[in-house]
Amino acid sequence: MKKIILFIALVLLVAQHSTAQFYSINKFKYNPQTYVRDYTDAYDPTLCGAASFFVPGLGQVVAGETGRGIAFFGGTMGCAGLYFIGALNFMFHNMEDSYYYDNYSNSHSNNIGPALMVIGALGMISVHIWSI
Repeated sequence: MKKIILFIALVLLVAQHSTAQFYSINKFKYNPQTYVRDYTDAYDPTLCGAASFFVPGLGQVVAGETGRGIAFFGGTMGCAGLYFIGALNFMFHNMEDSYYYDNYSNSHSNNIGPALMVIGALGMISVHIWSI
């Protein structure tokens, strides 16, 4: 369990570090109150938000921030992988219990599958909303 928590913390740290560079530069360079969108601008908030809604990170790639988009997509896929590992663990653990033990015994050992499923699902939802 400690390895999983450290892995999640590392992924979040890398994602935060990759997004901080562009924002810290751009927040001093552009004034949002005086910004007027030009037709030739690569950044279109509506298009980028819609693209990130369907595929996490695609909006960042469309806006020209490819590394950030790959980080969002990788974070979402990592959380999805964590969810599916938890689902497989839960499924196979319950199959072993039903095969080796009767249904009335209280012989369930430490099953980490549901915890991984919850962490993975919350992570996917969080990263997806963050990317939009």
